[in-house]
Amino acid sequence: VVGEALYKVNAGGVATNLGTIIGLKPVTMSVNRAVPVQITITADTKSYVCQSDTITEVTDGDLPTGVTSNCYINGRTVYGINDGSHYWSDDNDSDAIDALNFAEAEREADAGVRVLTVGEDFWHFGEKTREIIRYTGNAASLFEPLTGAGQGEGDGCAARFSPASVNGVVYWVNDLFKVVASTGGKAQPVSTHEVSRDIERALKLGMNDEILGYSVGTQGHDFYFLQCSLWCWMLDTATGFWFPVKSHLSDTFRCGFYVGAFSKNLLLDVTDGNIYEFTFDVENDGSDPCVLTIETSPLSAFPDGYSCNRLQVDYQRGVGL
Repeated sequence: VVGEALYKVNAGGVATNLGTIIGLKPVTMSVNRAVPVQITITADTKSYVCQSDTITEVTDGDLPTGVTSNCYINGRTVYGINDGSHYWSDDNDSDAIDALNFAEAEREADAGVRVLTVGEDFWHFGEKTREIIRYTGNAASLFEPLTGAGQGEGDGCAARFSPASVNGVVYWVNDLFKVVASTGGKAQPVSTHEVSRDIERALKLGMNDEILGYSVGTQGHDFYFLQCSLWCWMLDTATGFWFPVKSHLSDTFRCGFYVGAFSKNLLLDVTDGNIYEFTFDVENDGSDPCVLTIETSPLSAFPDGYSCNRLQVDYQRGVGL
C-alpha cells in the first residue's frame, strides 16, 4: 500500500494499481488459504479483502468498529479490537465473522494495540499487557489464552507497528520506552540508553503509529530495524549491537518496510513508494551515496596516542562552488 493505493508488483518490477485503501497510517496484512487466496488488509478505520485483484471492504456487522490489526492462524483471520477483544473469521473466509466468535484479553482492562501470529499462537498486545492465545481446535472455544503466559508491565506495546519476528524471537517497543525481545516468556530489554531515549522522544511527540519495526535477513545474518522520521536504528541480532542508519542528507533511513520476494530482499521507500533490493552487490542508497560513519574506540588523554595499523580511504573529487 502506497498512500491510499494498493499495488501488486511482479518479478519484473511492473506495478499495477488495484484500487483504494482508505487511511494514512501503515496497514497490517495477512493471507489465508482460500482459493483463490484472500489478502486481508486493516487500515486506519476499515478492513478490506483483496481476492483475484478485486478489493472489497469488510462490512460484516458482527465485526465491531475499532479494528487495530489482523493476522492469520489455523484457517482463521483474527481481528484485534481496540477494546482488548479479538474476533475471528469463518474458515478461510476473511469477510465472514460470527458474532459469537470472539474472546477478550483478560489480564487487564487495557486497550488492544496489535495481534501478531507467532508460531502456533497469536500474541495480543495491549497498551500495558501481552497475552498469548492458542488455537484449541475445540469449536466451542476455538482460541484460549495460554495458561500462565500472560505478562503485565514491560510487555505492553507502545508502538503498534514496531513488533517483528526474527528467527522466532519477537522484538517490539514496550510500554516502558524500551525495545524488548521474547520467545514467549517475560520480555527482556535489548535497547541501549541512546535507543531508548530516541524512542521516548518520539512517543512524547505522539508518534506512536509512525514507529516502524521490521526484520531483514541476508547472507545468514538477521537484523531488526526500528525507525521513524526522526531516526533509524538497526540491531544486529547475532551480536546485540545497535547501529544508527541514515540515508544521504537525512536523519533517518529512507526505507520502512521489508518483504522477501522473487528470491530478493526488497525494501519499500516510505517517502515515494519505490522498491529497492537490499544487497551487498550495490554500494549506493538508491541514487544517493551510502552514509558511513567510523568511530574509534575510546582514546587516552594527551599525550598518549592512538595507533592504527592501516587506513585506506577512497575519495571522489567534488565540484567547487
